[in-house]
Amino acid sequence: MSARQDALKIFQAAVKAVQPSYLLPQHIKLEEQHLTILGDKIPLKEIKNLYVIGAGKAAAAMAVETEKIL
Repeated sequence: MSARQDALKIFQAAVKAVQPSYLLPQHIKLEEQHLTILGDKIPLKEIKNLYVIGAGKAAAAMAVETEKIL
C-alpha cells in the first residue's frame, strides 16, 4: 500500500469518526425509561420538555441525529 493510500484511509476514518450518525449514538442513548448522555442516566419521568440547542456548521445534522435517537 502506498503512502497516498495510507493517507487516504486515515483521512476517511477521521471523517467517519466525526459524522453525527456515527458519533452521537456512542454518547446519547434512549434505554427503557432513561436517557443516557455521556454516561449520565436521566430518568425520563423527570423530563417534561427537552430542548436541543446547538451552534456551528454541524449543529443541524447533530440535531437531526439526536431526534432520531430520541
